[in-house]
Amino acid sequence: MNDAARFVIASLELDVWPEISGMRGDVKEAIVIAEKVQQRKFLVREDSLSTMQKQIEEVPETNFYNQVRLALTDGWGLVSEELNKAFPIIRPASLEEFVMKWWEGFELGRASWGGENKTSAFD
Repeated sequence: MNDAARFVIASLELDVWPEISGMRGDVKEAIVIAEKVQQRKFLVREDSLSTMQKQIEEVPETNFYNQVRLALTDGWGLVSEELNKAFPIIRPASLEEFVMKWWEGFELGRASWGGENKTSAFD
């Protein structure tokens, strides 16, 4: 991505590199933006932590999916805004700009949970 390349090039000038760099966002914000760009509602299911843990134990096919979801609730994936602060002249694309660039006009298939026994929209 162009944004990543611009930050890497600018980072080459730093005397000390931060251990973690990245951007922050919110899943619900991403869903709102994707729905706006796609002009349709997305299927959204908010499961409790205990439900996700139970699915990991009882439905092995969902292990990776639910392990990632649990890790995100534990704060994995949260990053600082060090690069944004170090290089205020670089304005990375917003989530909305990114989604519009890659998803606007792209026809997604019909959304479906696929039945009562399915545990995600990806089954």
